[in-house]
Amino acid sequence: MAALAAGVLVTVTPVRGDSTPALVERETVITRINEALQPASLAVSPDNRRMAAVAMVDARFRVMVDGQYGRWYEDIGKNSIVFSPDSRHVACVAKRAGKFFSVHDGVEGKPYDGISGTGVHFSPDGNRIAYGARRGKRWMVVSDGREGRLYDGLGRGLFFSPDSRRIAYAAVRNGKRVVVIDGQESPAHDNVGNPIVFSPDSRRVAHEIKRGGKVYVVADGCEQAAYDLLGDGSLKFSPDSRQLAYVAKSGDRWKIVIDGKEVASHEAVGKDSVIHSADSKRMVYAYSEGGKWFVSVGGQRHGPYDIIGNGSMIFSPDSKRFAFVASRDGKWRAIVDGKEGRAYETVVRDSLQFSPDSQRLVYAARRDGSQRVVIDGQEGKPHDAIISPVFSPDSRRVAYEVKRGESALVIIDGRETRPVQGTLRGGKITFSGPASFHFLAGRNNSFVRIDVDIRDQP
Repeated sequence: MAALAAGVLVTVTPVRGDSTPALVERETVITRINEALQPASLAVSPDNRRMAAVAMVDARFRVMVDGQYGRWYEDIGKNSIVFSPDSRHVACVAKRAGKFFSVHDGVEGKPYDGISGTGVHFSPDGNRIAYGARRGKRWMVVSDGREGRLYDGLGRGLFFSPDSRRIAYAAVRNGKRVVVIDGQESPAHDNVGNPIVFSPDSRRVAHEIKRGGKVYVVADGCEQAAYDLLGDGSLKFSPDSRQLAYVAKSGDRWKIVIDGKEVASHEAVGKDSVIHSADSKRMVYAYSEGGKWFVSVGGQRHGPYDIIGNGSMIFSPDSKRFAFVASRDGKWRAIVDGKEGRAYETVVRDSLQFSPDSQRLVYAARRDGSQRVVIDGQEGKPHDAIISPVFSPDSRRVAYEVKRGESALVIIDGRETRPVQGTLRGGKITFSGPASFHFLAGRNNSFVRIDVDIRDQP
């Protein structure tokens, strides 16, 4: 098979009589890999079509975006390259002549004495940017080029509402913390926790405050009951924006709190485990009692288990089904709608997912030292490693990356793409239609985008 040049098609064709689809690959070279590019700086756009990285030559720095290089700077902020959610824009933080700038699509913002380490934040629609900036010893938030009020310091992070119209952040004044929402300050507190959470409809907002050794949730401006500790990342609105749930500790017990009312009490609650179904009718979380772990789904208990996989609990898109990963006696299983699957040495983290139509399920698991994909309970062939299984939009197909020695490739419907040196950090397999997908990879000492069309055999 001949080597690909940019834009040239290669068809991987089945043998006669084989009904397996053919894969037609189109390779587009983004940029040549060279010593100047810094691998740790690599950023991939959400649509998985674009990439950016820092290049360094003789202690000078510039940003490469899609093969095009920008101007030179004294420094580029560590991990500061970020694409907008719609993938159309890219920004970073740069330094020149002792001053710091935001650089948005190659255009520099105003110079400042410092820019917050959290860097530039895009709004969900990609049309707005905001960042923390320092002038002298005072800090401000710069939103769409407009400077906000000066403070002694800023909290970690800036938070846009889902509709991109509102912005919230924490700030420091006279040793106290305030929350600033749409430019309006809250009363002063001893401290403010992260994150500040908007509801999906953008109308409501909630956050954590600390006062007198206790923590409180403030929802829509109203303080709720005092607790000793709030579970990390547990403050969440339901998809319909009507319900606010979180996990809080009081004494030696952890409470599930919904709309300010305690609905359950446990020895421990799993980190980041409070999940709402898409229709907002059910909630799932993991908890422990008597040294064993259980999963509560809509109030029904499943277990006991020795361990529940962190972040493994999911609802199907139609909200009717649920699944999670758990371990008992050293063996790991996927539990789907309350039924335990086959035992494995491990189930690959974040691999469990339902199909868009909610009828199918996929995950990757290790048995006998090899990993294999499990689709609707049926095991695939063993591989060194399996990464990122994903369903097609019509739920018919599953694509996944496998490692084979020093190479990587994508398998779909039993057909393999041509090997690559490796897919890009932060990249993934992305379907653009029921019969087409793409991914970013390294091949022939270049960063490339590979577009694949799936053609069914007659």
